[in-house]
Amino acid sequence: MSIPVYKPYLGEEEKEKLNAVVESGWLSSEGEETEEFERRLREFLDVEHGIATDSGTAALHAALEAVSVEGKKVIVPGLTFGATAEAVLQAGGKPAVVDIEEENLSIDPEELEKCIDSEVAAVVIVHMFGRIGDIERVKEISEKNGAKVVEDAAQAFGSSYNDQMAGTLGDIGAFSFSWNKTITTGKGGFVATDDEELGEKIESFVTNGSVEGRKFNARGFNYRLDSIRASIGNSQLDRFEEISERKREIFDRYKRELSGLKGIEAPDIHEETETWAYHLTVENKKSLREKLEEEGIDTRDSYTPLTELGIVQSEKELPVTRRISEKGLMLPSYPGLKDDQVDEVVNKIQDTL
Repeated sequence: MSIPVYKPYLGEEEKEKLNAVVESGWLSSEGEETEEFERRLREFLDVEHGIATDSGTAALHAALEAVSVEGKKVIVPGLTFGATAEAVLQAGGKPAVVDIEEENLSIDPEELEKCIDSEVAAVVIVHMFGRIGDIERVKEISEKNGAKVVEDAAQAFGSSYNDQMAGTLGDIGAFSFSWNKTITTGKGGFVATDDEELGEKIESFVTNGSVEGRKFNARGFNYRLDSIRASIGNSQLDRFEEISERKREIFDRYKRELSGLKGIEAPDIHEETETWAYHLTVENKKSLREKLEEEGIDTRDSYTPLTELGIVQSEKELPVTRRISEKGLMLPSYPGLKDDQVDEVVNKIQDTL
């Protein structure tokens, strides 16, 4: 594809840091780059506790283990990447799906209120494509029923709500730094919380259950992020403002040019929210995708409902989830995208509709 849907924004600084790590010979998670990356992430998010992990899935698994969901129900949205439900299963929980809101593509609080009860240990709110879900209502309903709020902020690093970062709005949050996220380490994640007890649990869990150095006394996994990838993360943090500003410019350009086109619903975005990917709904999506592909323009379908992946069994009707899954489309939105490339995508869409 001449215009891919996404590619990481890397440069000479990442190469230099990688070379420095290789030359040092200190490649493990105990290297200086990992420590620096974790410190900088805690400062960026303004949290007391946080640890870098091998992947976003590992981060979410650790978060769910920390809030103790084994043998209990965990509510998840119907529309999300399969890893959201897989992490629940890894932690011994029982995923239960609810429908999403049209506006923000996250858990619908009204649907949540209908199904939450004392058997629910946690509610996983997913901030889809960088947009913050209705976190206040989800927290209110969850707290009233004794459930923890876990934020799957894999796609929302840098998004904020009332001057507070996504991933720090609930009890505990998990991030992803996969190749197609706002900042990347190639593959990696982070768990964040202000709760000291939860912080101690996640630190032990992601280091094979160890505490106080190499004393092992709990169940855990080898989930720590190594210094090689952490060095890339530190370079990406250096250019976060540049990356996020460019992504916002691309978003605004798409929004301006595509709004009002028949058969397309372009999303609104809150001023304080930085969006990871440009996602819209298209009535005749299949033919549009085919036309764009012929022109060398890559796109990506929205997610398949969890109930159709074989991960979660449910007979619930999820009308909004189904509609967004069928009509949702992601356009190229990587920070290296040039204005003329955005215009090319827009022109081909306009010619097709």
